[in-house]
Amino acid sequence: MSLVRLPCPADGVVCFAGGGGAASRQAMQIFFSAGFSLCIAQKGIFLQLVRICFFWHTMAIIKSVRGFTPEMGDNCYLADNAAVIGDVVMGRDCSIWFGAVLRGDVNSIRIGNGVNIQDGSVLHTLYQKSTIEIGDNVSVGHNVTIHGAAVRDNALIGMGSTLLDHVVVGEGSIVAAGAVVTSGTVIPPGELWAGVPAKFVKKVDPEQSRELNQRIARQYLMYASWYKDEFLS
Repeated sequence: MSLVRLPCPADGVVCFAGGGGAASRQAMQIFFSAGFSLCIAQKGIFLQLVRICFFWHTMAIIKSVRGFTPEMGDNCYLADNAAVIGDVVMGRDCSIWFGAVLRGDVNSIRIGNGVNIQDGSVLHTLYQKSTIEIGDNVSVGHNVTIHGAAVRDNALIGMGSTLLDHVVVGEGSIVAAGAVVTSGTVIPPGELWAGVPAKFVKKVDPEQSRELNQRIARQYLMYASWYKDEFLS
């Protein structure tokens, strides 16, 4: 596969997604080890080195829609069949796992730093009515649906749960596996909610919640590094 040039949020920075192929891998090894991102390539000739703003993918779907192209910070990992589409902006140290779909075609999706979107999860919005905002160090478990909701820093969204439009999950809160949080629900900071429809269960110690989610974020960075190592081998 070829290298794909994408816009980066920092001024004067060129961002590349690296595909497969021996030449691409060799080039990435050279420039990445030197502390640079890949340079602008034209007809096989490298023209300009730029400051590193690099994320990793192999066969992920990265697609522009309505003039919006996804933007990703440093050290982000996209699994092989993840799809990131349209008006999606994510910070650094994020990982988007197998089969996850971030579909920013009808409205915006904003993701902070250290976020992991696990396998099979879907993020989407309502046209002109709802957006997605995810804070820092948020873990979104396997097969989660987030539709036009906000998730604050250090929150945990359990496997198979659903957040509907205009839901707000407060900082450090936990949505239990399989829960359905109905439209417009506001979960205050530091609470555990569960059930269908989701209801308050108990308060969560904010320090424990923060520690838990930061630990999960670090673990997913480690998991992503295994795939990067394999990609460069």
